[in-house]
Amino acid sequence: MATEVISMGLQFLLLFSLGLVCVLWVYRSKKGNRKQISGSMGWPFIGETISLYLSMSSGRLQQFVAQRQQRYGRIFASHLFGRRVIISTDYDLNKYLMNNEGRITEACYAKGVVDLFGKYGMICINGDLHKKLRGIAVSLTKLENLRTHFMEDIHFIVQSSLSTWNGKDILLQKECHKMNLRLIAKQLLGLTDPREIDEIDDLYGDFTGAFLSPPWKIPGTGYAKGHRARKLLIKKIHEIIEQKKAQTNVMHNDFVTKLLTEYSLADEVVAEFLLFMLFAGHETSSRAMVLSVKYLTDCPKALEQLRDECGSQIKEKGINHKLTWGDYKSMKFTQCVINETLHLANISPFLERKTLQDVEMKDI
Repeated sequence: MATEVISMGLQFLLLFSLGLVCVLWVYRSKKGNRKQISGSMGWPFIGETISLYLSMSSGRLQQFVAQRQQRYGRIFASHLFGRRVIISTDYDLNKYLMNNEGRITEACYAKGVVDLFGKYGMICINGDLHKKLRGIAVSLTKLENLRTHFMEDIHFIVQSSLSTWNGKDILLQKECHKMNLRLIAKQLLGLTDPREIDEIDDLYGDFTGAFLSPPWKIPGTGYAKGHRARKLLIKKIHEIIEQKKAQTNVMHNDFVTKLLTEYSLADEVVAEFLLFMLFAGHETSSRAMVLSVKYLTDCPKALEQLRDECGSQIKEKGINHKLTWGDYKSMKFTQCVINETLHLANISPFLERKTLQDVEMKDI
């Protein structure tokens, strides 16, 4: 019973890949600053970049921000990645800037991040192409897709994964990582062969590790390994693209096929877009799944209520019943658990934006 209850809860968490932004980084030029914003510039040339990387790699990014916020307020200056930045944890300012993206702000990430995602990664582009790719990304999680393809794949992946847990001690983060990768690889690339998924998994570990490493392409460093993994991942995606093009008489119900048949995009754009989607869809969901278990463990009352709700579904529909969209919508407390997990979890720790004009708000 407990295994089935956990299964149902995890299935719903896999449906969501949205991260909540707790910090917004706003790049601004010195020209136009009407008021000097207090902060710390750190060491000459390197600023506070090393401190930031150390806090990120140790999982203490919030501590890095909180220490400076306590000293300088919710909007403060720093020096990161070779340039002066403004860091804002102010809700009203962040909301205003994000709502005016394209008019007042645009994406502006450090070169090391851009090199990893490529020039066509979603966070690295602006303008019409960004709007087009964002619309395509949203189409992946349309209600109809969630009702059918996602629900069926999630049910199979979670059940098959849980069946291997019996009598074993598991590393939850690793297992959630595997489940999510299987789902994303199936939905985006149409991959079901465990060997191909394991190949991507091995490369993916080095690729994601590069984001927590200084951007130095020195052999043996985390960033150099990540850059090599990126090249191999892009090569693999190009191979899949060529396979799809050659199989004109075979029906494929995956995202890469839709990109090739329904949209006029160059192969390079498709490959780098898929690499970004693989990263974005996987990282956020797997982290949310792990944190949901932690939060429920810390709150036995909520865990018991979730078990009761999932248990009622099992009792009513049977242990082998496949969840439907109607089942999901009827489980109100399960939805509350998902929403509260996304509210509490620091899934997407920050966004980087460059202001296109002076911003006058909050007395700055």
